[in-house]
Amino acid sequence: MSDENPSTSKDPPTEIQEEEVFEIIDFTNASDWEKFIAQIDEAIIDWHLNRYINLPPLQKNELTSGEWITKSTPLSFSNVPFTLTLHQLKQLENEHFEDSTNQDEEFQLPLYGKDAMDRTNDFPARAHCLSRWFGLRCFLLITPDTDPVMSKSKLNLLRSSAAIALNNTGCNIPMFVQIQEFWRRLYVGHATSPGIMTKYDMVHLKRCPVDHAHVHGLLYMLKAKLGLVAMPSLHYQVASRFTYMLKDWGSNGRWPAKIPDPEALASNFNTLLTGCLDDPVTELHLAATWPYRTGDMIIDNDVHSDYDPLKAPRWSIRLLYADDVTCLLAYYLFEFMKTADRRETLQDLLHYQEPKPEQDIGNVLDRLSDPNTKTVIPIVPKKLASGISKVVSNPQNFLRRGAYAISRISKGVERIRPDVLKDIIKFIFSDSEESSYATESRDGTLLHHKLKAAPVGSLTHRLAICAIVVNLCHGGVWALAQLWHAFVTELRQMLDSATNLSAIDISPPDLRTSLLHQKLQMLNCCIFRKSERETKAATAAAQEMEETILEQASNPDEVLDMSVELTKPDYIEDEGSIEGNKLSKPSEVQKPDGLFAVGAEAVEEDSGWPGFEDELEIDDEELEVETSDTEQHENKIEPSATQELTSQDTNEVQMEKNQVENVESSPDEDGGGKSTFDTDEDPGPRQKIASLQSESDDEFFECEEESDDIAVPEVAKTKSKPSKTDTQAEIAANKSKFLQQEAAGRLNQCGTLKLLYEDEPLYIPITQEHAPQTEDQLEEQAEVFSKLGDTLEGSQVRAKMQSTSLLSDMEAFKAANPGCVLEDFVRWYSPRDFEEGCLSPRMRIPGNLWVTTWSSARPVPAHRQKRIFDDTKEAEKVLHFLTNLKPAEITQMLLPMCVQETLLILRASSSNLLPCLPSLPPLCNQIETRASQLFQSWKMAGSVANQFVSWSPDEKSKVEDVLRQIAFAENLVERARSLQHKFSSLGEVKVVNAFVRNLLEHPEVELDGGANGKQGKIVRDFFKADQARQHAINNPQTNNMETNAEGSKPHLTTPVLPKPAGREFIIRTMAKHPSRISHEVPHRLYAVLAQSEFRLALSVSSDTTFF
Repeated sequence: MSDENPSTSKDPPTEIQEEEVFEIIDFTNASDWEKFIAQIDEAIIDWHLNRYINLPPLQKNELTSGEWITKSTPLSFSNVPFTLTLHQLKQLENEHFEDSTNQDEEFQLPLYGKDAMDRTNDFPARAHCLSRWFGLRCFLLITPDTDPVMSKSKLNLLRSSAAIALNNTGCNIPMFVQIQEFWRRLYVGHATSPGIMTKYDMVHLKRCPVDHAHVHGLLYMLKAKLGLVAMPSLHYQVASRFTYMLKDWGSNGRWPAKIPDPEALASNFNTLLTGCLDDPVTELHLAATWPYRTGDMIIDNDVHSDYDPLKAPRWSIRLLYADDVTCLLAYYLFEFMKTADRRETLQDLLHYQEPKPEQDIGNVLDRLSDPNTKTVIPIVPKKLASGISKVVSNPQNFLRRGAYAISRISKGVERIRPDVLKDIIKFIFSDSEESSYATESRDGTLLHHKLKAAPVGSLTHRLAICAIVVNLCHGGVWALAQLWHAFVTELRQMLDSATNLSAIDISPPDLRTSLLHQKLQMLNCCIFRKSERETKAATAAAQEMEETILEQASNPDEVLDMSVELTKPDYIEDEGSIEGNKLSKPSEVQKPDGLFAVGAEAVEEDSGWPGFEDELEIDDEELEVETSDTEQHENKIEPSATQELTSQDTNEVQMEKNQVENVESSPDEDGGGKSTFDTDEDPGPRQKIASLQSESDDEFFECEEESDDIAVPEVAKTKSKPSKTDTQAEIAANKSKFLQQEAAGRLNQCGTLKLLYEDEPLYIPITQEHAPQTEDQLEEQAEVFSKLGDTLEGSQVRAKMQSTSLLSDMEAFKAANPGCVLEDFVRWYSPRDFEEGCLSPRMRIPGNLWVTTWSSARPVPAHRQKRIFDDTKEAEKVLHFLTNLKPAEITQMLLPMCVQETLLILRASSSNLLPCLPSLPPLCNQIETRASQLFQSWKMAGSVANQFVSWSPDEKSKVEDVLRQIAFAENLVERARSLQHKFSSLGEVKVVNAFVRNLLEHPEVELDGGANGKQGKIVRDFFKADQARQHAINNPQTNNMETNAEGSKPHLTTPVLPKPAGREFIIRTMAKHPSRISHEVPHRLYAVLAQSEFRLALSVSSDTTFF
């Protein structure tokens, strides 16, 4: 152990010597504090603030009305983020000019010193708080991004950093640092310029010290701070401002003057009601200002004050508005939009079992919901009821406390009383009325086209208004489901009775309107086709009955002569029918606008309207019509309005169609099919009558595409460019067959054109109208075409699908022009494809669609062809589509019409309020533009499978933005109306509108004449009435005072104005500091004394040359 001890005792000194290593610290590396200062320097240089600048003097109220510019840049101090922001007033004239005088010869105040002494911008109504407290037009501000600066050491470090950065760059703009909690708005700052330095400090307390609660105390504090206690108050300028608050306008100023009647609100379906349930103007702040007085002229201490607001030289008012006030238009839309988030179906809502009402209020509610009760209290949402009861002098506890319960409780599953629902349906399907609104947008286009809505006054428009009212006032989504069920039921009944829809045009669907309006237009077209077909069948049956009677009484030859004198067919008389012809007038040549009507041009016009001899010269064969049992089947089957087309019904309809086809084509003895049109036997009168009566279901000949029931002679196939000899030979070979065929289905002669190979005029045939399609059907068709691809088989299928209308027109043309060829058809159908006596190159391509279709076309007139447009099937599609809609989808389809109605109401209001609210029309234009962009981009597809594309979160946010803009516009309208009501006693309407416009456009308005002017007297009356109410509430014993000998109560004087809610003072002076030999430098003290706040903002300058 003794040997080891010396070794162990020597080891520690060796280790210590090894650890002692000399390190060199490089002080040239920048520290975090220096990097922070360098970041500030860089920002000041980038913003071009590193020079002595001087700006022109401030104009009156320029800090309020001027435009402020802000720039910001991030800073970092030891990984603690800060933000440096520049706040600068944009000068309109003489921006940033440098002072040309020599600053060394004469002492000049910097820009911030001149602004502190400026008296034209005291108490700005709208400016940054530092600009209001210190009177600055330009300053820099450092704010922490995360935690506030609480410790004094951090405050001194940041303040010194700002001072060093200002000295390094030569910037003469004040720089502030925010400290303490953010809500306290406490700032300290520093400013430097040649020969002068200014420090900015603040004090913020919850209670005002007693010694500083008046002007004398504030003056003494400023003198003590400057070390000039003996300085006379004459050298101190004092600006004072007292603020008084008015929250209750009284009976004369309350708005709305007349609250909306709940029953009228729930029973008005003609338009949406407007108005607000509470006054949008919540408070009035009256400011009595004394702009300039010296300290020795003011007596304001803890004993006496000579501040009398009624004698103040300047009165100004500012208004506070309620942004969340309930306005009816916005409330309609927001409540209606809530149903877009529901996922229930109509069946779920209609079969919902209501919970039983509570025992204590059940009897009352049962009596109120009884249909026999005369007094009807509508179902009103809780928020609406509370808003109504709030403005009523005697609130109804029923409306305020029981609105939610009423909306959830009713007898059975009915939300709307049957008689009320009947009146709603009657109103929806009534005749259209002219709208009192201007329906054009600002660019001249129709508003419903721009918003993709529906025409004003149409059935769709009235349905949307009724739906939004029912949703708000009659039970929400349950009432909406009940209304939709009744609406679809009425549509089914109108279809069964062949009654046209009111206020819906009988025209193909307008793709510029909403999808719902297109569906109703499609349904109306189907109803019109059905009604027209039944009318024609009844007319033909009556005509045939008359002929039958005559045949029985006389010679059949005489009957044939008499039949020629009968009236012309109905399809020629009805020029405006849906199943119109190619020409609406004889002077026009109407050609189809389908996919194959390429380059259609007008041909020569006929000089007059031809007679009907060609059409009336028909034999008995052409008077025979095809027997059909379809209408009888439809008359037997009357499906319910809400019942869907089940598979069983579909099978029954298909079986009936097969029976019709069997009747149309019956096998003969040889097993071949032969149509009744080809028989040579003259059917008896009973057979003719039965045949005509069965035709009431279908005007056109229902036949299979591949049937050979009509004997058609073979037509020589058209070659690409046939020779004249070959063509004449073909025509001669078939001439006898074609001449045996009588012309049918002629409209009129096509000008002076004649057939190429026959000396016969070319007649325009009666053709079928093209099948109308809605927007979703076109999208589905385009999707099917795109899925077929570019293969040969796909192209053939696509061509066959597209050639349906072309084939029908070719068959009608062949029937009207026996002996015609393809060239004749092209001359009428597409004249540009017939060049120099022959077909165009695209028509001569072997195997093209026109040639193949022409070769397969048979001479069949339009009334014997298979219908291109099956109105029965399309009507069932529309009803199936409407029946399976969910409430969310109904809301999505009706929302464009609701927005359209609100825009029309706002535009009508803007025309009336234009003198006092000129900003409303531009706001309406902005809403219209955003709504148009939103609704035009909506994709509602899936008419067959009812697969709606619900709006995405982005689209929903856009809808909410549009609704918020509508709410803001309506709020502006209600503000203007409220102010017009409050200041209506000013006199003429022009004077009132000018004053209201001034109040709405400016944050603060000075009253002409102060307290003694017209405007000031109205404000005094408001305060006086409020003081009387407050005095009566606080002193109820005065109401029970006995009358004196004269019979009246003793007069009690109440002050006109209440105690001021806040007092503001600005004290400024030019004094030598820090010593008596220094230059006079500016000093400023801002103080605000409120009930729960005491704030001082002090700027003290020092002369850095003679100190």
